[in-house]
Amino acid sequence: MPSFSNRIARPGLIAVAAALSLSWAEPVSASAMQEFTLDVDQSSIDMQARSCQSRCGVTAAFSQPGEVSHTYSEEGEVWHLRDIIDWTVRSRGKQVYDVVVNLFFTAPTEASSQTEGTGIFFSFMGIFTTNHLSWDDWTTPVNFDNGSRLSVWLEDGIDIALGRTVSSDMHIRADRLAGMSTPSPVPLPPALPAMLAVLGGLFWAGRSKRRTA
Repeated sequence: MPSFSNRIARPGLIAVAAALSLSWAEPVSASAMQEFTLDVDQSSIDMQARSCQSRCGVTAAFSQPGEVSHTYSEEGEVWHLRDIIDWTVRSRGKQVYDVVVNLFFTAPTEASSQTEGTGIFFSFMGIFTTNHLSWDDWTTPVNFDNGSRLSVWLEDGIDIALGRTVSSDMHIRADRLAGMSTPSPVPLPPALPAMLAVLGGLFWAGRSKRRTA
């Protein structure tokens, strides 16, 4: 016949195991996906002519005004902004410019980035236009006060289009989304330490009784 301590301890072990299983850390599900907003009106594209074969005449502007937003559902997701920058060439010949693209974000907190590079532009009598963009850094980080971080990279290489305007893309990747990948441990039941102490005493008493028998 099992001893009294064994009759008590075995059911108690089942209860302790159940309590421990409930204390395992569980991942936090995002209460809400994070939205990021780029304020185009407060962003800018600065151009400084380096050399021009005839007269300089290249302008750059964002293709849409106001604010554009994107909601990221996971880290590593990329937000694609197609044809977001228009480069317009109004004079003939090869033209070389130093270019600085300044981006300003208003959400989830205010943040900014700056990407520098070089643009080579050529237009043939306004019939077609080509450009060659080269950026100093492949990606530019954007760090937010809430801990999130984005990476911005601008389209580079050669592009060609009919008319005087050629457009280029911009891509924004979510490197880190604050609060979406942190584990949240479930606390242990308050009575669990006491249960463990009682069961330990019962086991010890049972072993001592078997040794003296």
